[in-house]
Amino acid sequence: QMATETRTHGDYTVGWICASSIERRAAMAMLDELHEPLPTPEYDRNIYTLGSIGKHNVVIACPPMGTAAPYIISMTNIFRAINFSLLVGVGSGIPPDVRLGDVVVGTLEGHNPKEMMLNPLVEAENSVHVETWAATPPQPLLEALKKIKTEYELSGSRIPEYLERLKRDSPALASRYLKSDSLQDLLFDADYGHVTPDFANLSFIPREENDCRFCDKTMTVKRKPREMRVHYGLIASADREIKSAPLRDRLCRNFGGKVLCIDMDIARIKILFPSHYPCLVVRGICDYADSHKNMEWRDHAAIMAAAYAKDLLHEQDLQILEWLTPVDYGPRHRDFLRRWQPETGLWLLDSAEYKTWLSTKKQTLFCPGDIGSGKTILTSAVINDVKTRFQINPVVGIAYIYCDHRHKETQQIDELIASILKQLTQKLFSLPDCIRQMYEKHKYGQTRPSLNEILGVLHTIIGEYSRVFIIVDALDECPTSSGCRQTFLKELSNLQNQFGVNCFATSRLDPDIIAQFRTNSISLEIRENAKDVQLYVKRYMEQLPAFTELDQWQQETMLVKVLEHVDKRYDLA
Repeated sequence: QMATETRTHGDYTVGWICASSIERRAAMAMLDELHEPLPTPEYDRNIYTLGSIGKHNVVIACPPMGTAAPYIISMTNIFRAINFSLLVGVGSGIPPDVRLGDVVVGTLEGHNPKEMMLNPLVEAENSVHVETWAATPPQPLLEALKKIKTEYELSGSRIPEYLERLKRDSPALASRYLKSDSLQDLLFDADYGHVTPDFANLSFIPREENDCRFCDKTMTVKRKPREMRVHYGLIASADREIKSAPLRDRLCRNFGGKVLCIDMDIARIKILFPSHYPCLVVRGICDYADSHKNMEWRDHAAIMAAAYAKDLLHEQDLQILEWLTPVDYGPRHRDFLRRWQPETGLWLLDSAEYKTWLSTKKQTLFCPGDIGSGKTILTSAVINDVKTRFQINPVVGIAYIYCDHRHKETQQIDELIASILKQLTQKLFSLPDCIRQMYEKHKYGQTRPSLNEILGVLHTIIGEYSRVFIIVDALDECPTSSGCRQTFLKELSNLQNQFGVNCFATSRLDPDIIAQFRTNSISLEIRENAKDVQLYVKRYMEQLPAFTELDQWQQETMLVKVLEHVDKRYDLA
């Protein structure tokens, strides 16, 4: 969308460097807002696109002739407020760890910069000058890097959400940049060269059609399919293109086997900027630096690098969300989910009550149960099911709370509402102005927003979604002091009435809480389930070496005897 606010050159603090029009279009696709162009000197031939990602005003710079170093000088002379630059584009991956479509972020990872000259493998070729180098990003960007690495390890990236939104908002662009079934990740044996029939050398054969259709697919390395990954480590920059697997492998060995990616841009930049220049290199992997290199993966690799760069810039917005509330129910949820046995709880997930709650707006499903009946583990299964169904849908919001009497200080009414606000905000494409304004209002005076302020912003955020699910476990452990539980239930009811929010809640068999859900709610009591108990005990015993050594009849006999004596309360099932 196009912003209406007028800006000056001094408002732009982030440079985004592209080396080609393909990379520039991918960068533009990741902008939250597009800004009107600003005047530039006649001598500057660079192509600039202005926009914003989260709180950052970004200058996307692309050179007219595909060179890297000269335009950076022009950009920093015109946009003098730039604090750091992201060098975002495509590069060649070093197998076996790195695959096509992966992203590599350039960091020295404890290694010193190094350069060397690689002699050619054949006399007709020139020597290749190669070096590893990584400038030091500013401290806020380093902190964002650390956080995003941890976040990806624990809960995955937001990159699929960005790509899903691109598919929805720009179908034509998505059809070009997103991965299709026609893209095959083929890694050929290092000593097997690309096969090019004679007619493919004719001038009427487009370069992009010079693919591996004539190469022997039996010469590929067999690998198990996997999702894309983000790698952090050395990126080597060469002074010419490398299209030789033996030369690539020799380069990697000479750098101690630590190089993940090869590109041609970093060395050009280093000529004009010393190592202290604040920048970060992000590369999407489009080939393996071998003779099979072609254009097939270039578009997709460019959008993957751009999506990671966007996520990195958004990571700095999380500092504001941490100010809102540091409470994170994610680790607790993942712990409960690990303890859930995947085929248990189907009586709930397959029930008519649950399906009605899931498919219809403005519904409450209340599931009371006795102590030890498995309410919390079933809640984690419900959260997992809802997230699996709607996680990549940008117009469906999901928030959850695990009440615990041991953490009363973090479960006061303002913290509970702030946690719902935080979770719903995290899924949005960018940090909304209402959140930022509330933060700016309170940060200098080190004050906290009132409950009414938080609720007002929450109403605005919920308005961004077509559907919202709020899931609360163990309402009986929600504090009653200062009317916390009563106020919490009242506000959930208000959200449902105003916005059609769907609520799911569990509780012990507390008469006061049950009375709150007696009307306008679907009720389904959680009770001991014999099939769940049997499945849990069986899975647990199958992990015991002594049990696995028994034959089938002995195992079944022992299982029957154990089930006769086991308490059917299944906290872990």
